[in-house]
Amino acid sequence: MNRTEDVLHRLGSAFVAGLRQPGYQLITAHGHGYQAQAYTREGEPALIGHWPGRDLDEALSALKEIADGVLVIEVVGEPEGRYVIHWTHDPAPARIVLDEDYRFPGHERPPVRQPGAPDQRPTDPEVLAGMRELVAEFVRRHHQDGYAPGYREDEIRAAEHRLGTRLPEDLRALYRIVHDDREESGLPDPAVVQAVDVLEAPGVSFADLSGLPHLRSIVVHAATGPVDMTIPPGLPVEKVHVVAAGFDPALLAGARPPNGSPGLRFLTLAGNTAPVSIAALAALPGLLRLDLSGAAVTDIEAIAGFPALRVLVLNERQWTTLLAAGRLPGTLAAVSLAGDAGVAESTRWQKAFGRAATHHTLEGRRGEQ
Repeated sequence: MNRTEDVLHRLGSAFVAGLRQPGYQLITAHGHGYQAQAYTREGEPALIGHWPGRDLDEALSALKEIADGVLVIEVVGEPEGRYVIHWTHDPAPARIVLDEDYRFPGHERPPVRQPGAPDQRPTDPEVLAGMRELVAEFVRRHHQDGYAPGYREDEIRAAEHRLGTRLPEDLRALYRIVHDDREESGLPDPAVVQAVDVLEAPGVSFADLSGLPHLRSIVVHAATGPVDMTIPPGLPVEKVHVVAAGFDPALLAGARPPNGSPGLRFLTLAGNTAPVSIAALAALPGLLRLDLSGAAVTDIEAIAGFPALRVLVLNERQWTTLLAAGRLPGTLAAVSLAGDAGVAESTRWQKAFGRAATHHTLEGRRGEQ
C-alpha cells in the first residue's frame, strides 16, 4: 500500500465511523488545507453523521501531504463500515467549449488591428445623430446642467491605437458627445429602464412590469412563493433569471416581443419544489442559453427539440438522463456541469464530450486496513 492509499483508507474509515445514514462527502484538498461537504445519498447537502473525536479531522488534514497541487476526492460510505473512494488530480472543467468560433449575437470578436494602424474612418454620422437625440432627451429630463463636451475624433483614434481595435460605433458616438458622467446622473425613468432585479419577494408577477417598454432583463433572486412568468405583450425581454419556489415555464412560450426584437435568448430557472415540464420552451425560436441546473424538471429530454440552443448548463443527474436518452441537441457550442457532481460522474461527463479524463478508485471496510 502506497502513501496515497494509506491516507485515503484512513479517511474512508474515519468517515464511515460516524455515519448515521448512507451518504458521501466531496473534498477538495491542496497544500494549504481542504474544503469538504457531506451529502445524503440523494445529493442533498446535510449533516449525515456525528464525529466526536479527531479521527476525521486528522484524516482530512493529512490530505495536504498527498495533494500535489489539487486533489479532488469523493468518499461514499455506509454506516455498517463499507466505503468507496474516487479521486483525481484533474478537476473537471466548469465548461467544455465545442465550438471555439461561436459568439452570442452582439458579442462578436472585434477585428484585430495592429498598433500604429488605426481605422481612420470618422464616427458614423447617422449613429452620431441618433446618439445626440438620445443624450439631448436625457439632459432635458434628468440632467439640465448638461455634460462636458465629448472627445475629438483624433483623441478617440489615439485611444483605439492603444487598444488595438476600433470601438463599437454607438460607444464612439457617446464619447464624441459626452466626456464623462462623474455624477452618475442616471435615474430609473420607466422610459429608459432595461433591467429589473428583484432580490427577495413572497411572489412576483411579470405583468407588473408592463409599464417598462424597453425592458430586456428580468432577474428574480429569491422568491418564496410562485412567480407568474407571463411576459406582457410588446416587451423586448431577452433575459429571464428566476430562482423561486414555483413557476411554470410554459408561460414563457407565449411571449410576444415587438417587431425587431429577438425575444427570449437567455433563461435560467432554479429553486422550484414541484417538478415542471419544459417542453413548451421549444416554441422559443431564439433561445440560445439555458441553465436548468438548479431546477426540478420532469422532461429534460425535451431539450433536444429546442431549435437554436447553443449553451446548456445542467447538473449531473440531468446530464446523465439526457445523455442516456441520446437526446443531445446538435446545435450546442458549449456545455457546463453545475452543482456538486462526484468524481466518477465528472469523469463520465467529460468523456461523453470527447475529453480525456481519468480518476482512481479504492474500496475498503472500516477495521480491515
